[in-house]
Amino acid sequence: MTVSVFAPAKVNLYLHVLGRQADGYHRLDSLVAFADIGDRVTARPADDLTLTVGGPESAAIAGLGEDNLVIRAARLLAAQAGIGTGAALHLDKQLPAAAGIGGGSSDAAATLRALAMLWEVPLGEPELTELAVQLGADVPACLAGRPVWVGGIGEEIAPAAALPETGIVLANPRRPLPTAAVFRRYHGRYGATGRFDRMPPDAAGLAAILAARHNDLTEAARELVPEIDGVLDRLAALLNFRQSQRNVPMLTARVIGTSADTASQTVYLDRGERDGIRRNMGVITADGVVGKVVESYRDTAQVLLLTDKDSGVGAMLSDSRIQSPAGGTGEPLLSMKYIPTDETVNVGEHVVTSGMDRIFPRDLPVGTVTEIKAGRPFQQVRVRPAANLQRLEEVIVLLTLHPLEQKKEPATPAAAAKTSGGKAAAENP
Repeated sequence: MTVSVFAPAKVNLYLHVLGRQADGYHRLDSLVAFADIGDRVTARPADDLTLTVGGPESAAIAGLGEDNLVIRAARLLAAQAGIGTGAALHLDKQLPAAAGIGGGSSDAAATLRALAMLWEVPLGEPELTELAVQLGADVPACLAGRPVWVGGIGEEIAPAAALPETGIVLANPRRPLPTAAVFRRYHGRYGATGRFDRMPPDAAGLAAILAARHNDLTEAARELVPEIDGVLDRLAALLNFRQSQRNVPMLTARVIGTSADTASQTVYLDRGERDGIRRNMGVITADGVVGKVVESYRDTAQVLLLTDKDSGVGAMLSDSRIQSPAGGTGEPLLSMKYIPTDETVNVGEHVVTSGMDRIFPRDLPVGTVTEIKAGRPFQQVRVRPAANLQRLEEVIVLLTLHPLEQKKEPATPAAAAKTSGGKAAAENP
């Protein structure tokens, strides 16, 4: 007999810190949900208790040994139920460790359930929950495995109404951050509960309710791992762009390779014609413009990057709104060749899309001015791309070949003169 139990990622839809107890533990109020991605614990009969670990995130926990929550959960259940036999356990680790999504706690909860079935342990939910509390503050909620209200230090669990089906983004800057360290860092004000009586029927309604709530540990986490700021900024930029272009269909795609031709700066995507991708469609990331599709096949597409010498984008300086194409040079920097000599340009000034190429909407990030060289009648302006074109992993394709709706600014003689020269909680301590 082999038993396999899914260990889903835990998501705190909001988390309020209500106070701190004399023993140092914090009192919490949270609505916890579970995603459809996670680890998996498999158990089969054996004389001894053993654990093997595999999966893309296994390296981070390979050296834990007896401290692994899976082993601790197994030994605790065996001692409580008087089990004399062992089990061969395997953990397929898909979730990153110390990521704030309850990976270890969910693994422990899955282990309790798997071994309870394998060993035919006659323990009910109350007894299993008591064991879960001994393993960590998040384990009781993970044992429930469904939407729950969490109180106390994590041990008070109450069923929540069914949540509407909702898509979420889980982003990780690849820096481990144990929840215990975040609690130790927290020095904010204590708040009130955020529970609500009726669950909204759709994702938009749930988002509106959650917008009035928050995660009190955010600032402490950002102080410990500053890279979180970059992730939040990228998500905010992507959300702002999506909201400003509600009528533009978009598709995410993963970068699966680069061109073998060293003279051509192109990448290949895992989406193609059958996904709606066509030539001359714009490609972006949350950071900025990437390039455009130059070839589309059934299952893949080829994207010419901005830095390629045959590439370019309609651009303008964000402060003066002076327009000039930003073209590739075959090097890491872009070049704006048509900025009049008498115009003031500052190093550090942002460059954004102008919309004149009829591929990209206005005001998407293109890059930042890094070099200025005098010349006549135009100065040479070098621009560092906003998107990290050397480390692309996932991009967004704008699924339209039609001019995107622009907000027209009133034309003035001065503006016309300026543009005329240009070419168009694991543990809660």
